[in-house]
Amino acid sequence: MKRKSLPALMLALLLWPLSAYATDSARVYFLTFRFMTTYVPETQESLVSSPFEKWTISSQQKQEHLLGILNTGAKAASFIDTALRGVAFIGGQSFLIDMAGVVKRDDGSLVRMDKEAFLKFGKSLSSAERIVLYDPHRSKK
Repeated sequence: MKRKSLPALMLALLLWPLSAYATDSARVYFLTFRFMTTYVPETQESLVSSPFEKWTISSQQKQEHLLGILNTGAKAASFIDTALRGVAFIGGQSFLIDMAGVVKRDDGSLVRMDKEAFLKFGKSLSSAERIVLYDPHRSKK
């Protein structure tokens, strides 16, 4: 087995987050809705590279269900840029999600989605579709 060179490995690690933008599968990168102090505000790029959960959804039916959750709700007045908690890429569209469950669409419009429906949807995904990389709510012993 041939070892990869360090520069090739570094390039692969740098380009990994870009794979979120070029796929037929829906991708969701999510932290948590619970209050969490981040000393440096989360950005779309930092969320993609270091999420707590990563969802990869190939099923068209599940993608449509997720789109319904992200697009349904009361019109919101503001989006908390410093409290970014999720980013979703579905069918060429991107959605930013703040701590309050407000979704910012590509066109800048804001909607307050049902956070419980979003979390329930995530929990309904298979272990292949939903990868939990870090659980901040897990009790430490």
